[in-house]
Amino acid sequence: MEYTYDASNRLQSSVSRLLDMIEDTTHQLYDTKRTQHELVTTVSSGQQESLSISTRCDELEERLREEVEAKEYLAMELHKAEGLIEGYSTERDQREQQVRDLEEKTEALVLELETTKNRLLDLEASHHEATSLRSEMQRQRELLNDSVGDQAQGFHDNRPYYLVPLVPLGVAVGWYFLREWLL
Repeated sequence: MEYTYDASNRLQSSVSRLLDMIEDTTHQLYDTKRTQHELVTTVSSGQQESLSISTRCDELEERLREEVEAKEYLAMELHKAEGLIEGYSTERDQREQQVRDLEEKTEALVLELETTKNRLLDLEASHHEATSLRSEMQRQRELLNDSVGDQAQGFHDNRPYYLVPLVPLGVAVGWYFLREWLL
């Protein structure tokens, strides 16, 4: 019996250790299950976070693409505006040159008008002087004709030449030159 008692003690001790081991294993299984649950929760949360980050990245990429397109559009519009400004600047320079040219032409025309006006005044004065000379010549011609008529009468009277009144030599020469100038 001692053997049995001894075997029973050993068996009981073995069963007790086995139960302790089963109990420890059960605790370990519970701990593992809890850890697994926490990992699943964390992984699930990480996946949601990853999905959220992925969505956010997609949104940021879309926004970046839109901003790049807007920048390219604005760059194109700026280039167009610069071209227009350059064209307007060139046109303004041409207009300013045209204004300067017109001002120079106007000054030249004013000077030419003033010169023409002075020439006209000189011509009017010359015309007035010529008219006066013509009147004087007409009077001198009439005097000369009257004088020649007297000389012709004097020849008929048989008067000598030295008695015929002569037209002054200066008047005759002046009449000749005036006649040449007017013709």
